[in-house]
Amino acid sequence: MLVDITKIINKNTFIYPNDPQTQILEYYNLKNDGFRLSKLEIGLHTSTHIDFPSHFLKSGKTSSDFLDINHFTGKVLIIDLNDFPKDLNMEINTIFIKTKNKQNTFLKTYKSINNKNLEFLIKNKIKFIGTDFYTIEPFNSKDFYFHKELLKNDILIIENLDLSKVKNGIYEYFIFPMKIENVEASICRVAIRN
Repeated sequence: MLVDITKIINKNTFIYPNDPQTQILEYYNLKNDGFRLSKLEIGLHTSTHIDFPSHFLKSGKTSSDFLDINHFTGKVLIIDLNDFPKDLNMEINTIFIKTKNKQNTFLKTYKSINNKNLEFLIKNKIKFIGTDFYTIEPFNSKDFYFHKELLKNDILIIENLDLSKVKNGIYEYFIFPMKIENVEASICRVAIRN
């Protein structure tokens, strides 16, 4: 059975300061039009989403370079940030971390990966690094260094996962980005299975 680890999108969804506000608007309605049709206005970095290299890199890959859905599955290690691994089982190609940061609010200080973690991810050629927080970037990082280093090594970043009810361990994962051409990010749905 699949376990959904995606945060929901609604009018109360946390928005990073100065990012576009989320609006779900009724475009047609039953009373006037005989049917319902809604319109969604949203930033692609809202809620659970994936960052592609072109988010920060001038000639970086976009969503169009990752159209093969098979790229978005594999084995994931879900762990607390404090338990970041020192070695890795060869079958694992992805890590999702529980930061235990306060959710759904902008924080001036918070916990995230450090330089040793970054080196480990690059050395082990991880495919995805995911976090339950709104950014993988440490709060004292300059010029989005961590994003740039991960993305230039084709390590895609998943932010805003809902790991609150998931036990630490190894799972099969499934990531479903929206199939939007040539963008730097995509809202996605993410699930895991034992």
